[in-house]
Amino acid sequence: MLSFLPLAWLRATLKLGKSLSLRSMPTHRVFWSEYFDEMIATLRKEDYLSRIQACIDFDRNYRFACDDLLHWPGSMLIIEADNDSYVPPEEREALKALYPRAQVHTFHGTSHFAWATESEAFLQAIERFLEERT
Repeated sequence: MLSFLPLAWLRATLKLGKSLSLRSMPTHRVFWSEYFDEMIATLRKEDYLSRIQACIDFDRNYRFACDDLLHWPGSMLIIEADNDSYVPPEEREALKALYPRAQVHTFHGTSHFAWATESEAFLQAIERFLEERT
């Protein structure tokens, strides 16, 4: 159905979604708003439809399973936020149960956008995880 919408309508829908999403972002909102406005303004209709199709394909065809990494010798880091409105607590718990060997880093008092609002701490958590593996 989206393929029949004019590009201007797709962009307007994305801008509305961006505005709703950024409401829960307490810091750096202006930067990310301008960043997403630039991205929305430069992508073509084919770009949007391709991204949507990739998400639909992933959702329909891929299921995580506990055996996925059974014989993989590597390590895994799950980064979560305790105030994530996009990933409910029961889904976060299910992910941790699915990968019980994973190290978990939880951002407290932040939202799904911890990667943007707590970018320094976010990168430090990844760096610490990688340094522990070398």
